[in-house]
Parts: sequence; C-alpha cells; structure tokens
Amino acid sequence: MKGKILTMLLVILLSISMPLIGTNKVSIVTAETDFYPVPREESVVFATTDLEAVPVNASASYYNWFIFKHVGGWEWEYESDIIYNQATGETIFWRVTGYEYSNNYTTFTLHIRHGVHWNDGVPYTSADYVFSMAMLKQYPALFGGDVVRKYVTSVTAPDNYTVVFQLNSPLAIFHRLFSTPGAWTWFNVVVPEHIWKNVDPTTFKNNPPVETGPFRLYGSYPQQRYNVWVRDDNYWAKDVLGVFPANKYAIQYVLGSTDQSIADWINGRIDMNSPSDFGWQATKTVMAIDKQTMIVNFPGGCTVGIRSFNCRRYPLDIPAVRWAISNCINSEKLAAIYPLANSTTPSEIPWGMSTFPYLAKYFTAGREVLAQVEADTGFKWGYDPQKAAETFDNLLFTDRNGDGIRETPNGTQLAWEIACIPTNPESYNIAVDLASELNKIGCKVTLREVTNPMIDQLGFTGDFDIIMASSQCVGWPMEMFSGWSSSNYVPPGNRSTTNNGWSYEIPYPFDTTLDTLIARLNSEDPDSSQAFETWKQCLYVWMKYLFIAPAYDTQLSNLFSTKYWTGWPTDTNMYIQPYAWWGPTQALIIWPRLQSTQAPMTYTTVWFIAAVPQFTGVDEITYGPYVSGESFSIPKSDAVRLITDEKATYTPPVPPGLLDTVNSIYTKQTSLETAITALTNKVNAIPTTPVDITSLTTLLYGIIGLQAIVLIVVIILMIRKK
Repeated sequence: MKGKILTMLLVILLSISMPLIGTNKVSIVTAETDFYPVPREESVVFATTDLEAVPVNASASYYNWFIFKHVGGWEWEYESDIIYNQATGETIFWRVTGYEYSNNYTTFTLHIRHGVHWNDGVPYTSADYVFSMAMLKQYPALFGGDVVRKYVTSVTAPDNYTVVFQLNSPLAIFHRLFSTPGAWTWFNVVVPEHIWKNVDPTTFKNNPPVETGPFRLYGSYPQQRYNVWVRDDNYWAKDVLGVFPANKYAIQYVLGSTDQSIADWINGRIDMNSPSDFGWQATKTVMAIDKQTMIVNFPGGCTVGIRSFNCRRYPLDIPAVRWAISNCINSEKLAAIYPLANSTTPSEIPWGMSTFPYLAKYFTAGREVLAQVEADTGFKWGYDPQKAAETFDNLLFTDRNGDGIRETPNGTQLAWEIACIPTNPESYNIAVDLASELNKIGCKVTLREVTNPMIDQLGFTGDFDIIMASSQCVGWPMEMFSGWSSSNYVPPGNRSTTNNGWSYEIPYPFDTTLDTLIARLNSEDPDSSQAFETWKQCLYVWMKYLFIAPAYDTQLSNLFSTKYWTGWPTDTNMYIQPYAWWGPTQALIIWPRLQSTQAPMTYTTVWFIAAVPQFTGVDEITYGPYVSGESFSIPKSDAVRLITDEKATYTPPVPPGLLDTVNSIYTKQTSLETAITALTNKVNAIPTTPVDITSLTTLLYGIIGLQAIVLIVVIILMIRKK
C-alpha cells in the first residue's frame, strides 16, 4: 500500500513539474531576420544614440582609447584584470589571480593568470605590463597615464606571470588602475607589446584591435548605422574559466528618431538598450505594446547636476558662491520630471555614490559630515533661493546701477554660462531650471549648448564657468578623492590629463589640509576602521568647499527583449553593475548566462548548502526560497551561478550523523583488528601448546567483514531516510 501511494505521488509530481522543465521556447513575433548581415538568432543587439559609434570609413577608424578615438563596441573586445561589481561590492579577479601590497603600500605585486592570451594567440605576460607602463610615462599626452607618471618609479617582471611596481609614495588603491570601473580610467591600460612597440601611440589606429576579450571586429556598416563583432572561438577564458558568451555576434546599433527606435524594438532589431539613450516615454510605449519586453530598474551609480565649477574664475573660486548657486537647484521639482525612469530621488548628499545596501555606512557618515559642515559654516544643502540671495548680499554682490543684475564690488556683473547638452534631457532640464532660478535673484545666467564631446573639451581646457552633466560617479568610496590632490593642478590655458581629464574644478591656491588627509588615506588599509575615519575627514573638507552640486540620483530602467534571448538580469538578481554601458560586464558576466529561445532550456538538480532567497531563474520562473539541505531542479545556468557562489552542489550533502556513525564503527573495527593481532601474537608465543589458529583468525576476520556489511547497510538506510 505504501509503495502504491509513493508511486501515485511521483506521477502527480511529474505531471505538475513537466511544464517547468520543458523547452520553454518563446515564439518570435517578427519575421524580420535579414536586417543584419549575420544570423539574428545568434546575435545580441545593443542600442545607442552615439552617432560616432559607427565609422564612416571602417578601414580608417581608430581603436585607441589613449587619444579618445575609438569605435563603438570595441569594449566587447577589451577586458580588465579586475572587475568591480558595484551591485555587491565584490571584486572579481579576471586576467589576474590576485595582488598584494608591501613596504607601506609602496610596492605592489600583481599575479597574472596562466592561460590568458591576446586574440592573435600571443600570451598575455608581465612583459606587456612593463612595456605599457613605460609607454604611458614616455608619452604624457596619453589619457589614463597620469597616475603612472605621478607614482610609478619602476616596473619589473621577476617571471612571465608576476609584475612588481615600485611607487614613490604610498597608494593603497593603486590596484584600481587595472579595474573596471577604475579610479583613473574606464579602459584597460595594458596593451600587447608585440603590436605597440614599433608605433607612435599618439597616432596609432590599432586597427584591427588586438585585445584579450571575447569578441573581434566583424565589420562596420555606416549606412545601416551599426557595427558587428564576432565571438572569438579561441577566447582564453573559455577553457581557463569556463566563461563563453552564448551569442556568436554582438551588434551595436545607432538609434534613429524616437518613433523609429520604438519600431526597431518591436520588430526585434534590438535586445538591450542604454537607458539614457531610449528615454522614459519610449520605454513606457514599448512596455505597453511588446509583451516580450522586460524592464529592470537599478541605481545608476552617478548623480546628475553641476559636474564642475571653474574654481579658477572669480567669484566661483569662493565657496560661499558655490553654495549659494546650489541653493537654487530645485531638486524636488526636477526629480519629479526625471526623464529616464518612473521616478528618482533628490540628492540628499552632494556626491555621486550608488544607493546599494552594502554602501549604507558611507551614507550614514555622509549625513553626519554634512550636518557638521552646516553647524561649522552655516552652509546648508538644499533648495533655498532666499538663502542664496542673502549669501550674495552678505558678499556685497548687489545691483549697484539699477539694471536688475547683481555686480561684484569691482563692478563686474554676476554672470555665468552653464555648459550643457540639449540632447541629454537628464542634465539639460537642470540647466534650464537653474538658470531661471538664478536669474530671478539678480544673476545673469545663460546656457551654452554644446555636444557631448565638446563638454569634455571644455573640461580639459578650462573654457567654462559651470558644466552641467553627470556630476560624479563613485565606483568605490575609498577612491573618491583620488583626483582632488593639488598636485593635479595645471596652469590656466593648459590641457589637463588628470582627474579623469578635468582639473579646473580644483581651486588654486589650494587648502593643503585635503592634501595631507589624502596622503594619509593612501597609506592605510582601505578596509580598516582607521581608513574609514580618515575618509570621513576628507569628506568634511571636500564638502565644505562644495566642488560639485548634484540635483538628483540617477535611477535607470533598462529594457531587455526576450524574443531571441532569456536569462537577462532582473530586479532581484542584477548579476553585476553597471551593465548598461560597461562592455566588459556585458560580454563577460551577462551574455554567458543567456539562453537562446531557439534552443531547449536545460535543467539540473542541485542540493543547497546555504540559505538561498527567492530568485527569478533564467527561464523567468520564480524559485525558492531554499534552506540548506533542500534540493530542486533549476536551469543549468542558475545552477552554475549558485555553485560558483558556494551556495549549492551537484551532489547531495552528507546526512546529519552519518559521519559520526561511520567514524564510530571505523574506530570499533580498528580496535577489533588490534585485539585480534594482539591475541594472535600471544597464542603463537605459547610453545608447549600447539594451536592451529588459522580457523580462529578466519572467524575473527569474518566478524570484521560482517561489521563492514553492517556499515554499508547503515549508510544506505540513512541516505534513504534522508
């Protein structure tokens, strides 16, 4: 009877679970598969509005980050040594296996992973590091090399897989030079020596690019507005790390008008979009029409507002003036009309840091420091135009001639230009509103509308009053002040290559207090409580001077199409951040987890060895929560992720008490063997009593065999009971 009940339960269970373990195919609603020159079902298409992403002449194109000349999609070909996951704070070692500091953070040793090679097959070795650092020191015009020129005194290679950097002063965050995203660059600074050693890096096209990433250039199609990249079947991580993108092709497609972009999405021409490119209105339209679209919301990792005050220009060099301008930013109103998501939050702290849970202690400290700044200086963060007017009055910036415009004591009008990008609504809206607010209290503020590349040029050369853009993006709190030392100062009229290219937001003469604190922070373990206290002291000085003034945090919504691929990130399982614009995180972390809708979904049974909260699988089915000891059949790619995170195994765990039972029986069996040996020796030692102990020994070893059989039976019964 019991056996019949179990059989019936098994049949019911199978009938319930069959829909969950089927092929899970998603029907394709569009037949437009010949829009691209490669099979659509094998391609992931990423949308952008960057018109410069697709070259007019592919053969003449540059793939050289160091001189700011590159073609869209190249980031799928390059990768970094270390990937920093901003969603979790996790550090992922990629082309290296680790690093260590010594000699008070003046010696940095990096360990290269065996098996890494460039896409032309040449091994990735320490010689590439030695060459690349020498190149960056030799050519000051190359972007991204300022930290090398400033800190690195020598680079040596004890062997092919070890690199030793000697620094002229402590720098506990030097490893971030080799990370994505990093403290000083957003690209890989190590290049293949065998390619670059006989060229001028300031003019080199690097076409076709030689990198270590999983894709290679397939072709550029300027008339159709896209680039195509093809997966490198000899990609090193395929064998070394077991990582390989599911898609054979990667396409970067430049969007047209809003209506055309919506049509492209619905017709299956796009798989994923950049949130700042698509716009919230288009996003809502697509979601309403196309049911094969999923949306993922996430903190953007930046704030938007005043990216830079030109602190070399009077009276912007006065902190009180900068605070007064910030008091005219109506953050509540601007956040309510945020153009890239359903809503966002006003910036409660003047910095650019993601609101991920693991950063909670930094936000607590930020609030405390901001309150202390207000208590010490009277400067208060937030919208208060009346206070702004009072600040200008106290500085004697009043209307002296009755024309309605305030003047400084020397008679100069209080007039500024706000450089802004009209095609970027998230920052342009702030510029328009801020100009209006400042004009209401007697300032003369106009807009200087420029293109996105022009914003960078203004920042490099200091040709600006105020720049409105993403105000700051802090990848890791401890690197927040890496570009704010007075050593980054360049004289007016000179092009800056430091502080991510901009140094005109650094005032001169400079308060050396921040210099001293930054130097101390650079010599402390970033994970220590001592470094955290120093960081808070740096923050106090930095906030007191108010170098940036954001209006709101970036809250982004990313669209993913499930027409051709499933397994995209979700709100509850983001995989990694940022994934919207960092090519390496897309190609290395997200795309290997995708599953084609043209192929059956594969499932496997895992046993959970830790608590796992509820999650959405790559098949878009909700699983869990699970506790340690439970087992369940889940999609194979989800199983790989959980096993990598050491939360599950493919084999059942040992039942509780089994090891104790086995050890007890083993101990008794060992004692019995010892007793038999002792008894045999004693019997053989009796010369006057000949005894044939063969049968006795056989009997006793038979007992041991019986013990072994009992042990096996106990194990089987306990497993069945489990």
